Amino acid sequence: MSYDILIEQIRTLPEQLLMSVSVFIKFLQSEQNSVLTRHTEVKSKQAFFDLAGKIQLDCNAVTELREKSLV
Repeated sequence: MSYDILIEQIRTLPEQLLMSVSVFIKFLQSEQNSVLTRHTEVKSKQAFFDLAGKIQLDCNAVTELREKSLV
């Protein structure tokens, strides 16, 4: 799934949920160009895990989003 699709799907969430993930959306948008650049330069599992390690999510926020999305 591309970042564009992911961002668009997140934007369809109710407004109160968007507040919780707005920082994450901004991160994805800012990293999108550098991810594409790094992907073409280095194609390795280590590069993938290095990028994945930069994503920080608050456990409580993720749990709250999950619970609200089930309603």
